[in-house]
Amino acid sequence: MKNIGLSLLIIGLLSGCSNSKENKTPDQTVQEEVKIDKTVSADNFKNVLNAYYVRNCIHMVAGEFPEEVDLTMDWHDYAIKYKTLEKLGFIKAVNKPTVKEAKTKYIITEEGKKHYKIWKHKRYSVSGFCIGNYEIDKITNYTAPKDFRGINVSKVSYTLKVKEEGFVKNIDKTQFKDNLFKYKESDSAELILTEMQGWMNYKEFKRL
Repeated sequence: MKNIGLSLLIIGLLSGCSNSKENKTPDQTVQEEVKIDKTVSADNFKNVLNAYYVRNCIHMVAGEFPEEVDLTMDWHDYAIKYKTLEKLGFIKAVNKPTVKEAKTKYIITEEGKKHYKIWKHKRYSVSGFCIGNYEIDKITNYTAPKDFRGINVSKVSYTLKVKEEGFVKNIDKTQFKDNLFKYKESDSAELILTEMQGWMNYKEFKRL
């Protein structure tokens, strides 16, 4: 009996090791560390929103690879983005465009995979390379939860800080005409109370 008990203890310890934080993705770790808390408070809403911004980084939009890109397009700094990603070593061209075929075929590199994410929605997906994350600076206001079609909703206003990835210092931001590097200083969100996950951003709820 002692031997059986010892064996079960060892199996239990090994199974615990297999589920350690080292074997989990950053998103899984964040989700586990944010405990399900249904209370209405600035601190709780701050935790919920910070976890949301970890999962939804500030990103440089790109397609799903391999992708063929027409670098002659002058639309929202289209060509500049892909040339920048290539310079950073996140993607690489595998062909040389000809007069008849103006598109450059890109594949993602191993370095690029470290920063690349795809967000799945019900009818479409968004993909790109993470260049930073928002972080809640301060919750400035929130409304008392109101019932909307059987769901408790609270509108939360807050100020933001930005934490850029280290490689951003190698990007010439002056090339970009769009709002990619014009970060928000404040924002608001509608949080809804769910049974299984507690409070969550309504934007994420709509994706389920």
